[in-house]
Amino acid sequence: MKILIDISPEHYDRILSEFTEESRMYAILKNGLVIHHFEGSNEFRTVEILCEKFHTRMILAAAELVLPKAAAGIEEAIRLSRTLH
Repeated sequence: MKILIDISPEHYDRILSEFTEESRMYAILKNGLVIHHFEGSNEFRTVEILCEKFHTRMILAAAELVLPKAAAGIEEAIRLSRTLH
């Protein structure tokens, strides 16, 4: 089952820095897409990462260590995936 994670670019960069460039997790994170949202004249960016549930849990574990605030959003993505499947 694939899960879509949506995080801020700042959180994305911090989580990415936890993995080496040779690791599978680094490759999965690098496949994320930068999405631009516009509200009025303001632009907001997020990074969307589509990955298997197993990899989502690994990203969550890294986030819990370095960014508990980001971990909450990843946990929500996992919860939502359960209701959709």
